[in-house]
Amino acid sequence: MQLPKNLVTPEVIAAALTAEAYGKDTTSQKTVTFKIFKLGVDFKKVDSAPLDDKLYLVARTMLLDGKQVTISIKEKDGIIKGSADAVLPVLEITEEQMEQKTPAGGEVPGTEKTEFSGTVKDNLVKIPIHLRPKSEEELKQWKDKINNGKEDGSYTYTFGGPTSIKNAADKKSIAGNILNNAKGGKRGNPKIEDGKTSSVEEIEKALAIKDYKAGDTITFKLLKKVPEFLYLHAKAQGEKQHDKKFLNKEGAYFQIGKNKYIIFPLRAKPRNDVNGANKKDYWAENNNNQTNFGYSRGTRKHAARDLETESNETVVAIAEGVVLEAQAFYRGTHQVTVHHKVPDGREFIVRYGELDPNSLKVSKGDEVIKNQELGKTGKMTGISRYMVHFELYTGSEGFEVVNYRLTQDNNPPFKRRKDLVDSLEILQEGYKNTFGEETGSVLFTVEDGKKAIEELYSRYKNEKWNWKWEGSTEEIEIKGKDLVAIVEKMYRLETDHFKSKQYKNCGTGGMEVFGPAPYYGWDSALFTEQPIGTWSSFEGAGLSGTGGNAQVTDKKKEFVKLPSVIAGMEYKIKYIIKYNGDYARWFNKTDQTARTTYINTLKNIKARFVDAL
Repeated sequence: MQLPKNLVTPEVIAAALTAEAYGKDTTSQKTVTFKIFKLGVDFKKVDSAPLDDKLYLVARTMLLDGKQVTISIKEKDGIIKGSADAVLPVLEITEEQMEQKTPAGGEVPGTEKTEFSGTVKDNLVKIPIHLRPKSEEELKQWKDKINNGKEDGSYTYTFGGPTSIKNAADKKSIAGNILNNAKGGKRGNPKIEDGKTSSVEEIEKALAIKDYKAGDTITFKLLKKVPEFLYLHAKAQGEKQHDKKFLNKEGAYFQIGKNKYIIFPLRAKPRNDVNGANKKDYWAENNNNQTNFGYSRGTRKHAARDLETESNETVVAIAEGVVLEAQAFYRGTHQVTVHHKVPDGREFIVRYGELDPNSLKVSKGDEVIKNQELGKTGKMTGISRYMVHFELYTGSEGFEVVNYRLTQDNNPPFKRRKDLVDSLEILQEGYKNTFGEETGSVLFTVEDGKKAIEELYSRYKNEKWNWKWEGSTEEIEIKGKDLVAIVEKMYRLETDHFKSKQYKNCGTGGMEVFGPAPYYGWDSALFTEQPIGTWSSFEGAGLSGTGGNAQVTDKKKEFVKLPSVIAGMEYKIKYIIKYNGDYARWFNKTDQTARTTYINTLKNIKARFVDAL
């Protein structure tokens, strides 16, 4: 008899072989009876998931139908609960709750448990869980512990001058300053070693409400960022007791990963992807083809990123949100506009354009969840290609749609609302979360910085000016090569020597948006090439230790993106010339102490590219 594959195992057959011998003659011939098992539901094993995700605990068994299996979730290192092999209590939920959206601000459905039990049916136990505790406050504590890492040593901080702490607010503020000083090795303190950090909360524990003198010390815990690993401990009673740990071998642990709040608006890679059928129109380039943001379309510039697809391909919501519009759009296609709110605090508007009008699955006022189908890509009148036209608005102009096109014809060059921005970064984030890989888009490199300096050196080396340079009391002659050297030093300081994400994405060291497109508040006369959009990020501490114009920790800042590094460098050259050599003005216009600090810091940086020339 031919047995269906995978419905029986050698172990089951061996257990059924009870006789000492089996023969072919009629007197000794015996039969063997064994069970054939029905295949259970196919589950995809996942190696990681973020906190607050919903998953199944799955146990596959053999010969245990009708028996109870008990499963507990344990930590490898005990980052959350404080001890290795600690049991992690999470929520058991129902099958229906697997697909339901967690209510904002309300009670979280589910029962918090440390042990989960299920009855084996068709050799399978499946238990739906929500990977979080019941309490929102405790969930926040878990996330903070994972973000901060595991205790690894201590750090003794020495006060460089008198410091007075009068209340809890002072303590928090001073703890933040101490952390910045310790990370940067400032005020006579050693730099925290690479791979380790601490937190404001840990430093607050070490501080007292008192007056500290110069030379006083405090000691606080250091933390090392390590992955948070979990494993399963399962028990079952058949003919014998089964008690085993699973996923607890090196390389097999389950990891609590980063939250993937944003996904790609398509479930398949675009045709105009980096290796797609139409890669010549690669969607993630910088203004190089008709699908890119900022590409010239005659009297206006392209306001979106176009993701080309096969015919009638599904378009999904990249995050949770509420539909603002679902209406006619362009050349016979429709658009769906969604006000998205992301759990990490981000809030923005996306317009998903050029959809088939007969395919729309949502209407105005509908709540949508991540990965929910909005519609399918449609065919435009007179154009044979299918695509989703993806526009992004920051919401600074409000989260209500003023008119169905979100356009303002008196707002060139895009003829859109003033808060329109390039959607590249958020599409890159979603691409990585959906397909598990980077987009392959070209970022600015150290070599781009070197070539820009070489070009500017050749262009300005024979120029001369008479300025009061670097705090001199009298005017001195400044040569072009000196000016280019200062610009290189400015870039090196502001881009971590051409390695910062801001430099790689924008081609500048930091030009914060404070006005509308196309120049975003910057002097149009100083640009040799027009900005092509913006890029957003949480701002680092910078030279001041408190950020640039103002340290913002609860939302990202928008920065100007340029088509080339040389465009950003030449802007600085023209800025310095415009203000008669006052390059410290770039850092601070009025604070003399801050200006002096900036000048002295640049003196200690080598202009390696210029020196080589």
